[in-house]
Amino acid sequence: MAAGPKVGFLDDFDSDEVDGRDAGSERDWSGRWIAPAPRRRILVQICFWTFGATTLIALFTIIAWIIYPTTTLATPKPAENAHNAIKVMVVGDSISQGHEGDYTWRYRLWQWFKDSGHEDVAFVGPYNGTFPPLDLPRPPSWPPGEPSPGLITRDWGGYATDVDPAWLEAGDNVHFAHWGRQGAQFRPIIEDAVRQAQPDYVILALGFNDLAWLYWPTDLVGIVQDLVTKVRAAKPDTKFAVGNVVQRLAFGGGPKLPELTRTYNTMLEDAIPQWSTDQSPVELVRMRESYECDPWGCPAAHDGLHPNALGEYQIAKAFARTLHEKYGLGSSNFTIPANIPPRPCAPPTNLKALVIPDAATNGTTPNTATIHLSWDRIYGAFGYYSQHQFTGGNWAVLPGLSEYSSVDKTAVGLGESWEMRVRTYCGDQQPNSDWSSVVSVST
Repeated sequence: MAAGPKVGFLDDFDSDEVDGRDAGSERDWSGRWIAPAPRRRILVQICFWTFGATTLIALFTIIAWIIYPTTTLATPKPAENAHNAIKVMVVGDSISQGHEGDYTWRYRLWQWFKDSGHEDVAFVGPYNGTFPPLDLPRPPSWPPGEPSPGLITRDWGGYATDVDPAWLEAGDNVHFAHWGRQGAQFRPIIEDAVRQAQPDYVILALGFNDLAWLYWPTDLVGIVQDLVTKVRAAKPDTKFAVGNVVQRLAFGGGPKLPELTRTYNTMLEDAIPQWSTDQSPVELVRMRESYECDPWGCPAAHDGLHPNALGEYQIAKAFARTLHEKYGLGSSNFTIPANIPPRPCAPPTNLKALVIPDAATNGTTPNTATIHLSWDRIYGAFGYYSQHQFTGGNWAVLPGLSEYSSVDKTAVGLGESWEMRVRTYCGDQQPNSDWSSVVSVST
C-alpha cells in the first residue's frame, strides 16, 4: 500500500541536556541516546524531499543492513518439546526481541505458562537470542547464512544471567522478532516461517516501526491483516493474539507519533472482529493500556520505549490475560513483583589508551594525534559515557553515548598529558555505574 511521508519524524531532534544525560547527546528514532548528527538530519530531509517515500523505504533497508548486520547464550536449536506441544510463535520488533542482558517479556510469559501448569507449551521460531551489541561479532558456533532471506539478522545476544536454565535448554527462547523491523518487512517471510514451525498460536506485537517510519495507520491495519492472511495460508487453524502499539516518551523527532498511535489502535480494535473465523480466531491484546509509557513519562522503559524489567512483566501480563480469557490457556494469576531488582551495572575495567599520530597532509608534519580509548565490554550495558581532562585539570564529557566499548578523542596536540575514564549506562530508570579507574596517556 502507498505510504504517506512523515518528514516531522526525521528532524528536530533535541540535542540539549535532558534528564541528567551528558550535554550534546540526543535520541535516535528508537529512543537510544547518540551523539549529535546534524548532517544526518539534513541528509534525510534532502533525500525525503528529493526522492519520496517509496525510494526511501529501500534506502533505509540498505542502511539497516549496513548498521545492523544478522543472535545467545547457546548455539540455536529447535524447542525439544515442540513435537506434541502447544506451539507459540512471537512475531515482533525490538520490544519483543530485547537487548543483550534483558529477561524479555517472552521469558516472563514462559514463566507464567509454567507456573500455570502448562508444561506442554513450546515457543517456536527461527531466531534465538536478543539483539547483541554492535561490537559483538557473530559466534563461530552460529549457523552460517541468514534465517530470513533478504533480511540481515542479529540474534546472538544473551539473556539475563539468572534466567531459568530450563528456558534455554528446552529451546523456548526461540522467537520471530527483530530489532528495528517493521510489520511490512514480515510480509515476504512470515508464511515460510509459519509453514516450518507450525505454531498453534501466533502472537503479533509490532507496528511501532511502521508508524514511526513512513506508514499511516490505515496502511498498518492493512499490513497486519495481510500478515494474518499469510499465516493462515501456511496453517489455516492458527489462533492469534494481536497487540496494539505502545506509546513512547516524547522526543523532538516524533511530534505526530502519539496521535498516529492512538488512531491506529482505535482502527485495529474495530478491524480485529472482522478478521476472526471459527477456525482461526483473532483477539486484541491491550499492550498500550498495560504498558506504563506515555509521552509525558515512561517508567516501564529503559530508554523511553524499550521495556525494562518492569515493562517486561507488564507486556507479558497483557498477553497472558488475553490468552487466558479468550483461549483458556494458563491461569488468571499473573503477579508483578513489588520490588524488581535493578539491572546489573558494573563500571568498565581494563582501560587502554592508544595514541595514533594523525597522517601528514600536503607534505607537512602533523602536530596532532588521536587517542583511542578501549575497555572490556560490560555484559548487558546499553552504552558508555566517557570523560577526559588535562592531567590535573577539570573533567569534560566526550559527546554522546558510545554503543561500542571504545571511543576516540581526536585532534589532540602532541606533547600533551591526558586522563580519561568511563562509566556504564544501564537505562533511564537507574543510575549509571561508578566511574572506572583513570587511565593516563601522553601524546
